[in-house]
Amino acid sequence: MSLDLHGSHDYGGIEQTFKTTVGQRYRVTFAMAGNPGGTVPVKRLPVCAAGQEQEFAFDSTNRTKNNMGWIEYAWEFEAVAGETTLEFHTVMNSDPFFGPELENVRVWAVPAK
Repeated sequence: MSLDLHGSHDYGGIEQTFKTTVGQRYRVTFAMAGNPGGTVPVKRLPVCAAGQEQEFAFDSTNRTKNNMGWIEYAWEFEAVAGETTLEFHTVMNSDPFFGPELENVRVWAVPAK
C-alpha cells in the first residue's frame, strides 16, 4: 500500500511527531514513485524535520500502475528538540490526482562515530 499525496481535488502531505534527543542525528528512509497518470511526469516531494529540508524528485515517464519503479531514498537530520515532526508534502500545484507516491517510511538514530 502506498500514499498518493494528491487526490480528491487537493494537494497534501503527512506528518508525525516523535521523541528525539537534541544533537542526535537521525536517518529517514522511504520509497518514492510517482502516480503515472497526469501531465507532469516529474513528481517533487520535500522532506522536512527539525528546521531542515531536502527535496526529492521522481520521473514517472514510461511507468505504469503495475510497474511504478519505486526508488528508496535516504536523508539525515539533526534533532534540535526533545520532539521532532517529520513531514512529507507535495510542492506541486498541478495534476490534482497524480502526485508523488510514498511508502515504507522508517526513522532511526544514527550511531555516533
